[in-house]
Amino acid sequence: MARGQFDRAVHSLEEAHAFMDESILASPINATIAKRYVDPGEMVSAGYPLLTLIDLDDIWVELNLPETELSGLRVGSTIVGTIPALDRRLPFRIEHIAVMPDFANWRAQNDRGTFEVRSFTVTLRPARTVANLRPGMTVNIEMPER
Repeated sequence: MARGQFDRAVHSLEEAHAFMDESILASPINATIAKRYVDPGEMVSAGYPLLTLIDLDDIWVELNLPETELSGLRVGSTIVGTIPALDRRLPFRIEHIAVMPDFANWRAQNDRGTFEVRSFTVTLRPARTVANLRPGMTVNIEMPER
């Protein structure tokens, strides 16, 4: 009888260790917690999101520019932007210009009447590391002269 109780206790301890091993979270990247969806100690189902992580070393800016503003922009070139929250003016490298437009969201007029101007997404990255730059901060881009 004592042996059976001992074996049950050992199995219970092994099960508790397995639960403990499954309760330890490790991020695959060096990241910051942006949002927590559950509280510590709360039980959740498998696949339920627990946290939103943000890699602050992987920051970019997305511009939705009308097609009329694309002339002069080239992948790899730089344009200047100001980050008001940091009171900094610095170069941003153009990383990608969408091949296809997103949708028509600008209405323009010419002598012949109204027409829609398509917008293209342009992705920029800071040309150098910017301390304290966070997702969602405003960046005012200085568009090059055409």
